[in-house]
Amino acid sequence: MSHTVFISRDISECSALCELLREHDLVVDAQSLITTKPIPFDPSLPPCEWIFFSSSNAVRHFFNQNPVIGLQRFAALGEGTAETLREYAHADFVGDAMDIADSAYRLASVVQSATILFPIAKHSMKTVQQAFPSSQVIDLVVYETIERHVEVSPSELYVFSSPSNVRSFFHSNEVNAGAIQTLAFGPSTAECLRGFGVENITIPQSLDPAGMLDTINRIFQG
Repeated sequence: MSHTVFISRDISECSALCELLREHDLVVDAQSLITTKPIPFDPSLPPCEWIFFSSSNAVRHFFNQNPVIGLQRFAALGEGTAETLREYAHADFVGDAMDIADSAYRLASVVQSATILFPIAKHSMKTVQQAFPSSQVIDLVVYETIERHVEVSPSELYVFSSPSNVRSFFHSNEVNAGAIQTLAFGPSTAECLRGFGVENITIPQSLDPAGMLDTINRIFQG
């Protein structure tokens, strides 16, 4: 019997991973449990030297509103966000999405005393900003996250990509009692899962498709 995997991302956002998993005879249910909508902002940006993005959603909702860009440099958290950013601008700094604290420390060493603009979601946790003096930080809300409360078929392995997907999942679902493991994309997502009583949590060392496949295969092989 094939093993089953749920991933809290739309198939368009994780097609390479889903293809790899299916090649290894895994049954995949990939669907995001959130949607986003833009929040209008003044395209004449406040003075800043750097613009930092923590998610692909932040990138898209920022650039889709045609901000007036000058000589700012751009930074991204994680390769996925950086890949989206490169559709619009060059990424001068790419942090590790699996180690936000270290990424914030490295970013601070690069930008030094420069002012950083953070395009964020409404109710963002602002984790990276906490590594900087408030005088260096400008938060700009560019979108909001809306939960999609849908029922998810029981799976043996659950993969959660964000805290908001976790919260949306538990509004209408429970982790299958027979689940082997739960994967969390980073410490914030793992912490959110623990808040809902989930204990069997693994944080993958790599979020690229090959790394995720290796982690998932090792879990199913015991």
